Amino acid sequence: MLLESRFVRPIWLIATLLGVCLAYVEVPPTYAKKGANQSRSRSVKRGSKAKSKRGKTSSAKARKTRKGRKGRKVIKRSTKRTRKRKPKLKRQRYTVTRGETWGSISKRLGSSIKSLKRWNRRVSRRKLKAGQRIIFYGKVQKTESVGRPNRGSLKHGVHLDPDGDGLGRGFAVSPHRPDLWGTPELVRSVKQCGRTYRRYFARKYAPIAIGDLSSRDGGPLKKHKSHQSGRDVDVGFMRRKPLAKGYFKDTSPREMNMYAQWVVLKCFLDDPLIDKVFIERSRVRALKKYIKRIYKTRKEKLKRYLSYFPGGKRKAIYPDKVHKSHMHVRIKCPKGDRRCAG
Repeated sequence: MLLESRFVRPIWLIATLLGVCLAYVEVPPTYAKKGANQSRSRSVKRGSKAKSKRGKTSSAKARKTRKGRKGRKVIKRSTKRTRKRKPKLKRQRYTVTRGETWGSISKRLGSSIKSLKRWNRRVSRRKLKAGQRIIFYGKVQKTESVGRPNRGSLKHGVHLDPDGDGLGRGFAVSPHRPDLWGTPELVRSVKQCGRTYRRYFARKYAPIAIGDLSSRDGGPLKKHKSHQSGRDVDVGFMRRKPLAKGYFKDTSPREMNMYAQWVVLKCFLDDPLIDKVFIERSRVRALKKYIKRIYKTRKEKLKRYLSYFPGGKRKAIYPDKVHKSHMHVRIKCPKGDRRCAG
């Protein structure tokens, strides 16, 4: 009995003390329904509003949930300004044409005169010579033929005779023709035919007379319905009695040097970029007759070159009533020129 009383009393005291402590412990949270949603409720003092973890009231929380239901999204915009990257300037070469100065070139290239002179220290700072090539840094200038030959323009064209002497290998240009700008493909084709002509004939023979191409920026050209997009060139007929270098006038079939004329025409027809060649009707008939005679024994070549005349599969020669002194040559749209047509 004594042992029991010794151990029971302390246990009873501990139990009573634990009971008092548990009475003051907060009641665990219960779940109550509020409409369709369920929210946790805690034991809160009377007269105080229920607050969320962040300190917002339950009413503010409800408003937030309503906005969320409507699908509104809050997007935080960054205050940092994005800097535009400057385009990289590429080293390029520019060919000086007759009459150009440092000032005119700087306006066209969009760079200052000081920077141009700094990039070209070996070039004379006072005067520029026609045909000189100077260095500049800027955006890549790509030649582009825009629109149709009778309604178009030319961007960053190439000059046929930049040195201004009026002479090339196998061809010549009269001094009164300033409109000698075209696409690189057209200029290359003219120079190639000049070299081919010079291989056939020695220097004692008169060079090919080259007429107008296009103006520097294309567009309407005096005395021409086309020549606006840098894809047209006038090539004078080869005469038995040649005129001054670069000049041409009305030439009848009897006055034509048929052999030399066919060498020039054949060179243009062999170029895959050539689209059309306009020649007066009587000259077309005379050339066709000449081809039948010289290729009488060569049937393959005869068949091939007759196909370029009217009625053939590769029709490239178009007879008309206008071109009595020269033939009008037109090339196809260069690759990459998306705005080119016709």
